[in-house]
Amino acid sequence: MARKRMRQNAIMEIITGEIIDTQELMTSRLIERGFRATQATVSRDIKDMRLVKTPLETGGSCYSAPPDPSAANMLPVGVSKRMRRIFAHSVLSYTQAQNLVVVKTMPGAAQTACEAIDTLGMPEVAGTLGGDNTFIIIAKDSADVPAILDRLRLMREEENAEPPGQTKLASAGEADWGG
Repeated sequence: MARKRMRQNAIMEIITGEIIDTQELMTSRLIERGFRATQATVSRDIKDMRLVKTPLETGGSCYSAPPDPSAANMLPVGVSKRMRRIFAHSVLSYTQAQNLVVVKTMPGAAQTACEAIDTLGMPEVAGTLGGDNTFIIIAKDSADVPAILDRLRLMREEENAEPPGQTKLASAGEADWGG
């Protein structure tokens, strides 16, 4: 059981540090780290850990931490940075609607971007609800929304995620990156 836990911790470190798009690549990385692993072992670990395939901006997909907030305690510290990066590159726009922030993402990316918000543990956020290309952030109070909008803006700026040649269109409660 200890070997399985160590291997699964290594899997989390691997997917945090690089793009892993196949079970074969994951198996190879585990073997490089000294683990005895087969594709079948990796497949079982992926299922046990509830890893998900996350769409990439360049096409294709890669393995990521589970979007289920109850699984957040499995996430190593570095995942937060990776989740912020995924958020920054997948969000197209966001706008305020009373105590809600409606966030539009690339198709298939809303759940992962939503998880990025959940893993940050923002005290102003009561919860999130995600679909395929849209999710909402529910603020505890309408007065908390400006702080949430500031955090979203900072997450985008931290990663310099604005596409070259596109201008950020923004009003007090809205941002759009030309999706």
